[in-house]
Amino acid sequence: MYQNEFYATNLYTKRVEVSNLKVGDVLTHDVYLRNGVLVAKAGMELTAKQVEKLKHLETKIVTLDLQNLYLKGISASKAIMETAAEGKPIKKESVTKLVTPFIDEVKREKNITKLLTILQSKDEYTYQHTVHIGLLSMTIGRWLGLEGNELHNLMLAGTLHDIGKSLIPLDILNKPGPLSGTEFAIMKQHPILGYEILNKSEDYEESIKLGVLQHHERVDGKGYPNGLVGNEIHLFARIIAIADVYHALTSDRVYKKRLNSYTALEYIYRNKDAFDSEIVMLFIEKMLTCLQSCSLILSNGMLGDVVLINNEYIASPLIKIKGKKEFIDLKVRRDVSICDIIY
Repeated sequence: MYQNEFYATNLYTKRVEVSNLKVGDVLTHDVYLRNGVLVAKAGMELTAKQVEKLKHLETKIVTLDLQNLYLKGISASKAIMETAAEGKPIKKESVTKLVTPFIDEVKREKNITKLLTILQSKDEYTYQHTVHIGLLSMTIGRWLGLEGNELHNLMLAGTLHDIGKSLIPLDILNKPGPLSGTEFAIMKQHPILGYEILNKSEDYEESIKLGVLQHHERVDGKGYPNGLVGNEIHLFARIIAIADVYHALTSDRVYKKRLNSYTALEYIYRNKDAFDSEIVMLFIEKMLTCLQSCSLILSNGMLGDVVLINNEYIASPLIKIKGKKEFIDLKVRRDVSICDIIY
């Protein structure tokens, strides 16, 4: 019950302080003055005048509708993939136009796990994956101290990391189950195809192209396409690799249900030798900080808050049950698990 209610009320919506409103935001509800005069109508993009008026009202919190942002992002992502599939060069300007509204949203919403959840859908995985990896890669880059043009290029590389899949046959790309050896060999060509697509344009720095080419390389040398090791792999690719795995694990797929964030983080921790371990540890630390403000829906129907996490058992934290003097240690109680996370 809790899970259905959560998705019904929170998908594509978020609460913000009026001081953080910006032109183009869309409200989920009408806002009136005390005398009944309409200040802003639900579903309409806010003008500069309306934003200024809202900032002076007694109402300090409003709810935004981000569905339009999501749909525009999906549409732009589709257009870019279709252009690549037709063998045409992808203009950097088009990708920048796609990512800019999301960059603005990341700046306003500091909790990346919350933003990714708001923009999550059970449909259009390929296209939302494009947007989410750009956002998550940029966030990790910020945590690492990247800024300016380097950070922007990282987001472009994250957004374009799977552009090579536009040239992979759809029956392989959309297969609802494990790929055969032959099919997987074809799928493994997508980083090379992506690099070649970006090479058709003179717009892209080598760092962006290497982020795309190397995002499936692993520091232990067991990745592809070239079996690179350690720092032979470009920093952008080492960042994108972690973002890519995390988002894939926490997304519903045709053949696989998503994992909760804690289980996904434990998976990455246990496989940290395949990734840049320093980035992994920073990523886990920051993501767990983002999750601190969240509550959990448990498989027994109870709501709880995480009070203690052991890095070795991230997926099994100690939880305090809401409204009760009761604690559940998921490391001990194997009959109870995390169903979902709420903000």
